[in-house]
Amino acid sequence: MLAISPAQAQDKITLNSGEAYNGKILEVSNGQATIQVPQGKIPLRLATIAKVDMDTPAEVASARKATDPKKQLQLLAPLINRYQGLPVGWVVEALGMAAEAYSALGDNAKATAIYENMLKLYPNSVYEARAKAGLAGQALAAGDAAKALSMVQPLIKEADKSLLPGHAEGEAYGAAYLVQGQAQEKQGKYADALTSYLTVVTVFHQNPSVAQAAQKAADTLRKTHPDVIVE
Repeated sequence: MLAISPAQAQDKITLNSGEAYNGKILEVSNGQATIQVPQGKIPLRLATIAKVDMDTPAEVASARKATDPKKQLQLLAPLINRYQGLPVGWVVEALGMAAEAYSALGDNAKATAIYENMLKLYPNSVYEARAKAGLAGQALAAGDAAKALSMVQPLIKEADKSLLPGHAEGEAYGAAYLVQGQAQEKQGKYADALTSYLTVVTVFHQNPSVAQAAQKAADTLRKTHPDVIVE
């Protein structure tokens, strides 16, 4: 195992074999993540990576707080271009936020393209659920609440198997519950919508941007429909 001292270590890549590399992840390209270790730069195939430990960049935290979608894209684009495909939660969150920013700007084609690219980048992984939830959100944005609900139902069924979800599961399934709530609200099913929003806030809250959106949606629904309660 190639490693540097704990005081210097910034990122960690653990392979399916159990071998681990500590250093600085430089970029992702051509299906490989390049990590800088004292001995030099080492390319590692994404397909061989089991886990990545990498701090969330300050730009992502700033994008969560930004209200201007153009500002969000400005913050996130360089990170996405450099790290997309890396199996780590904040990268998936950044992709999701970028897609939502494009939607807010009325560019649903670019938003859809991001979600479709996520399906290619993260096949057969929990992050795939985030992309599918995003595509369901696009169906909702197009005015088809019924289609959106049908698209998220398989994800919700999987989510309901995890009362204590891991971080990655919570990040992915929270988005599905958020879309479900939005679709239910569109259909006038306010109690169901509030339940979905609160499920994100209390159970599937691991993706901060999704949790914030769910909390805001719940607060707005309660304000506009004060008679709505959930058991």
